[in-house]
Amino acid sequence: SAMPVIELRGAVPVGLWMGLPITKVLPACVIGNMIPIIPLLFLLKNDTLKKAMKPILDRAEKKSSSLGVGSLEKQWASL
Repeated sequence: SAMPVIELRGAVPVGLWMGLPITKVLPACVIGNMIPIIPLLFLLKNDTLKKAMKPILDRAEKKSSSLGVGSLEKQWASL
């Protein structure tokens, strides 16, 4: 999920509405939001993925440089 806080705010009430105990709902929601992080971290270190994403990132860098938002490091943070 792109917005884990919103997902938790929706999943916890639904779990409680379904009659599940909070002691099972909350940990399941939090762990479910954390599980995708591990594969994503490994994918970010993958050279093949970096090569595949290079044209997209170069285009984004070129477009953001025309905004004149300071240094290149600040531009990457704004992406």
